[in-house]
Amino acid sequence: MPFSSVGFDVVQNHTNLFSIRSTIPDRTGMVFNYVKSNMDGSNATQEWVYYPNPIRSESFKIYGFARHQRATDLVCADYDMGNFQVQHILAYLIDIKGNRKLNAEGVIEGSSLFKQRFHGDYYSFSIGTIPSFNYNFDWVDLITMYPYLINKNKDFTTGILVPNSMMKFVYAGTVRFSFIGTIPYDGKPCRKYTVTIEGFEKKPGYLYADIDTDEVREISVPIQNNPSLYTSFKYKLIGKSTMSSSAWDSFIRDKTVATLK
Repeated sequence: MPFSSVGFDVVQNHTNLFSIRSTIPDRTGMVFNYVKSNMDGSNATQEWVYYPNPIRSESFKIYGFARHQRATDLVCADYDMGNFQVQHILAYLIDIKGNRKLNAEGVIEGSSLFKQRFHGDYYSFSIGTIPSFNYNFDWVDLITMYPYLINKNKDFTTGILVPNSMMKFVYAGTVRFSFIGTIPYDGKPCRKYTVTIEGFEKKPGYLYADIDTDEVREISVPIQNNPSLYTSFKYKLIGKSTMSSSAWDSFIRDKTVATLK
């Protein structure tokens, strides 16, 4: 991974750019189907993001190596709506019988202390910008918090959390989302932003968000966010549906069995 830890003197707090408002669409029970790939479309992976309630997301992923690891992936995140970022994140491996094995856990304490547990290894670090979003989490946390942004026609800045070359999470600086304007994209009127990660200013990406629903339709960034199969990052919305919690659990089991059998 190309990232390294970035130091800071003072924590930047941008939570004033976000607000909980009654006009935010309620995503409870909604499932958003994304395809994750490299920017050229290679190594495409099906992912589904489910909201059992407005402040929890569950991301189910079927990677190309699922059969090799004999498991699919599920990442569950609970959100801190005071700081508009993840408060607690749990990553599971799901076997062919539907059993969930905890693979990693992260907690943000006091808004700016990140604690990580992975394969029995425990460590912590300070976060320099609030909110910060997890690039390795496919920025599902950014997608989840985007509707709460007050003025979507302006630039905004967040922090970024991501593994370094030793596969340990670090605070890797800031990300600038620069508003370009409104364009038709993927058949929808969308806001378009350039995405510039600190230290990678010569490799900007783009984010497209539906004006009517605030759904992020695509993020494309020419920087690796995941080891092994990926050299860049593209996350594209291809569909959505609704499910009950029990139907969602059955969906995960059925898809896992079909993939691993």
